[in-house]
Amino acid sequence: MLGNRRSGYSSIEGDVWHGSMTHEEAEYYRGQIAMNTEEEIFYPALTVGQTIDFATRLKAPQHLPDGTADWSEYRRQTNDFLLDSMDITHTKATKVGDAFVRGVSGGERKRVSIIETLATRASVFCWDNSTRGLDASTALEYTKAIRSMTDEFGLASIVTLVTVPTERQISPGFEATYPSLRFRLIINLPSRPYKCPRLHEAV
Repeated sequence: MLGNRRSGYSSIEGDVWHGSMTHEEAEYYRGQIAMNTEEEIFYPALTVGQTIDFATRLKAPQHLPDGTADWSEYRRQTNDFLLDSMDITHTKATKVGDAFVRGVSGGERKRVSIIETLATRASVFCWDNSTRGLDASTALEYTKAIRSMTDEFGLASIVTLVTVPTERQISPGFEATYPSLRFRLIINLPSRPYKCPRLHEAV
């Protein structure tokens, strides 16, 4: 709804304003309101490089940045930057794939979805659980990048995330023996630490 995607609703009550614009007026600026859905929708037969190149072709700036010779160089630089930002340069020639076409892994497909959205250079970004399928470190880097992008470029970012605490600390003295010996495991939850009394020797 915040992304002004109203198809599929039988009825909508109330008003949604995009700044000073109604949802009808915001339709004229659909290219400036980008949404990244939880489920990835791609052309599975295209490679990762072709997918990102297609996205950058759809939204090129009117004026080239200083030091850029032509549009092809701009696209190449943008594609390389986006792929490198999510550490999936090695998948450039691999098909995106889906449930029926063999392609990149689920986590890599999610990263392709994220940088495809970033390629739109929109003013308002809606991120629907975009860290699903990502490992903890990548999810953290993603959220930091969204925070920095929002601050530096004056964008609006609407983010919904579902995460599970994964940080664990091993009691002092047992760092070198994990997981072969019994020890107390402390899990850092937001409210209080949970102490596991005994963990038996791993099989």
